[in-house]
Amino acid sequence: NLLRIKEIRFCHIIGKITGILGRAKIRQKGMAMTSCSKYDLLIEPGELLNFSGDNLKIFDCRADLSDTDLGYKKFLESHISKSQYLSLEKDLSSSPGNRGRHPLPTKESWINTIRSFGIDNSDQVVLYDETGGSFAARAWWMFRWVGHEKVALLNGGWQAWEGPKSSGFNPKPYRSNFKIKSTLTKLITMEKLKTNESAQLVDARSLERWSGEKEPIDRVAGHIPSAVCYPFTENLEDGNRFKSETELRLRFQDLKEPIVCYCGSGVTAAHNILSLKIAGFSEPTLYAGSWSEWIEYDENPIALN
Repeated sequence: NLLRIKEIRFCHIIGKITGILGRAKIRQKGMAMTSCSKYDLLIEPGELLNFSGDNLKIFDCRADLSDTDLGYKKFLESHISKSQYLSLEKDLSSSPGNRGRHPLPTKESWINTIRSFGIDNSDQVVLYDETGGSFAARAWWMFRWVGHEKVALLNGGWQAWEGPKSSGFNPKPYRSNFKIKSTLTKLITMEKLKTNESAQLVDARSLERWSGEKEPIDRVAGHIPSAVCYPFTENLEDGNRFKSETELRLRFQDLKEPIVCYCGSGVTAAHNILSLKIAGFSEPTLYAGSWSEWIEYDENPIALN
């Protein structure tokens, strides 16, 4: 145990040192991306402010699991100018049930939502929330699910934005003819997961929820057997900004691919997927039903630690 503690402290020190270099690399990468105006992971506030062209769509994804109307209320009070609102409950999920608390909508339904917002295949989509990307990452994953590559999270989110803001409702623009393309994501069902013995299962919930010590949301505590705990909150540094590529690679260094990500209801699992992509991993798989679907079936085993 003492050796393990020393190892963790050493990795922490190395991570801090290499993180400085990593952030410099990201800034250089960001400048390079500005010239081609294509963002598929993160976009900095300054880059969004200076974005040129009319092929930009911005979406506010703020939400609150305990108050489903709070995110939209905050949007009406103030939001990034020209942004629209994407609702976790109405746009990014279908009705809760035995598929979990936030099951994915059908692709057809999601494409219809995309078209209703006037999004074209050539558009750069930027997403933000106020919780470090915990909800915006779900939308990021879903855009990529239907093959849209030019989608990124605003690094630092709502709190980092110092540009123009507006209030009130923004009417939706014209209806687009967005075309679905080959998916950029990987998805696994509960049935396939139960027979998959090669995947590294990663839980994005807090250590307390993973261990079963506390469960404030779902009716059953614990985790899926063999899952390891990598809370999505640890992908972030101060100011709700994502850690550098180097720091994230160090954080996930013990994981073995292929990786399957899950959480409580398939929302913050996407945050780990985004962070793994930033760290240079190949595309992880999402178990969208996650814990809230798993516990709907009494025959499914549950682990406690």
